[in-house]
Amino acid sequence: MDELFQEVQKHFEVIAYKATYWLIASTIGVVPLWNIMDFVKAPDYFFKYLPFRIAVEIGLVVILIVVYKKIVSWRIGLVLGTLLLTIWVAYLIVDAPKTILPMGFIGFSLIFAAVALFSYLDLKSFIFIVVITLVAFILTHLFHGRYSIVYLLTEGGTLLGSTILLSGGFLAFKNKWLINYLKSNLLLQDAYKELERSHQKLNRLKETLEEKNKVLTESLKYARHLQKSFIQNYTSDFPRFTRNYFVLHIPQSIISGDFYYITRQGDFYYLIVADATGHGIPGAMVSIFCLEALRYAMAQKETPTPAEILNGAQQYFLEASKGNNTFIEQGMAVTIIRCCPQKYEILYATAAQHFFLYRKNNNSFLLLRGDPVPIGVLTKSQSYQDRRVKLYKGDILYVYTDGYIDQLNPSGKRLGIKRFKKILEYVIQFPVSEQRNKFLNALYRWKGKQRQIDDITLIGFQVSDTETG
Repeated sequence: MDELFQEVQKHFEVIAYKATYWLIASTIGVVPLWNIMDFVKAPDYFFKYLPFRIAVEIGLVVILIVVYKKIVSWRIGLVLGTLLLTIWVAYLIVDAPKTILPMGFIGFSLIFAAVALFSYLDLKSFIFIVVITLVAFILTHLFHGRYSIVYLLTEGGTLLGSTILLSGGFLAFKNKWLINYLKSNLLLQDAYKELERSHQKLNRLKETLEEKNKVLTESLKYARHLQKSFIQNYTSDFPRFTRNYFVLHIPQSIISGDFYYITRQGDFYYLIVADATGHGIPGAMVSIFCLEALRYAMAQKETPTPAEILNGAQQYFLEASKGNNTFIEQGMAVTIIRCCPQKYEILYATAAQHFFLYRKNNNSFLLLRGDPVPIGVLTKSQSYQDRRVKLYKGDILYVYTDGYIDQLNPSGKRLGIKRFKKILEYVIQFPVSEQRNKFLNALYRWKGKQRQIDDITLIGFQVSDTETG
């Protein structure tokens, strides 16, 4: 509360200095005009008190300078200026001709009006100036006057009374304004304190969340490191499978629900590209189970076909979902390609995925489809089927999950299979070793500032560089 009163006091001090300065400056400008009117209406009276008039004007200038430079306080400056004017008006009025006497009363009322305005700033100084002004007027009249005191009170009493009432109005306005000002500031202070408390709580909560987020991010980064090491262990056969390939793998979060690997069993290489349900932590958790299902299925035979692997993984899902109604909601889309090093052909099977084959001999793209149902959704009466495709030297296979094709642009449009094919037609003119960056740049141009909505995996390899060639 004390701080608030100090703030109010500072506010009044600023106003008071400005008001005092401009009041004295205005008076310095008005007094010469008054003297000119006296000269026009009563020249003898004007010259009789000319030295006194000059002295008053010089005195006002001196007061203005010391107030401007803050040599004295605004209270002292205003008191001195008002007293100087009081003596000037009182001294001239009591000996003024009746032709200019009304002007004297007007000047007298102006002084008290200024004093009344001054009461708005400081009540004690106002009372002091009123008392001193009346005393100065009476003393001047007793030693210098030519009119009776009754005449002066009759002519000037009404102006004096109205001025006192005016000062009372100023004081009432000041008190009302001050009360409202204090109330509003107290309310603002309470609101500010409450806001400050809320801000402190938010800061503490922010610090807690930042710390937890830091721990979580570090854990996810370590999980990402483990996942990358895990994938690398299952892709070590890539250089033996083909010397001309690329892998584009971009998790939507730090860790991914997409996974891929290549392995050799017997006389065949198996390339698996899978998309487990979800992304981030949930997707990564589901991908572990999906990978285990695929490994389980591959272990049932020495050289299983892709369809046999998918059907085995489906059976693994069904067994795991017994007694768990929510688990069957999880699954994966997957493409499995089996290549034989001795001949130019592939055997493949897909679950809710497709991939492109580029024919170099006629410069065309084939979209190779399989079964449209993902692992984990197929019923017991259904099964996945193998499909065989003849290859030629220089053909390129592009296997991918749906993250690239489903990516949205800033307008919310999906890239789609048609636009993806146009990107393929552009990228194919570059060597396979350069195509990863071309696909990545095309993706960023399409995505713009739109966030990535899913994990992205895209693998390309050229047949001519496999062991078959």
